[in-house]
Amino acid sequence: MAPGAMHRARWMSKLLYCVKIWSFRAQFRLTAREESAVKEMSLFGSLLYTKAWTMCSNPAAAPTNDLSFLKMAKS
Repeated sequence: MAPGAMHRARWMSKLLYCVKIWSFRAQFRLTAREESAVKEMSLFGSLLYTKAWTMCSNPAAAPTNDLSFLKMAKS
């Protein structure tokens, strides 16, 4: 498959599955490590990555969006 916009969709689908697993974690047998990883991934996606992902459709604003995302992720 040629590289393109599909990589964002695959990344977001993995993120959505992590959020679903975290939401229904009582129904799964997760190890402490798995539960921690799913929690961290869900928080990262919901608090940081979703805003950057929705703002990426404007190529002119990409450098500003990238910088603001990195500042947010660092703090």
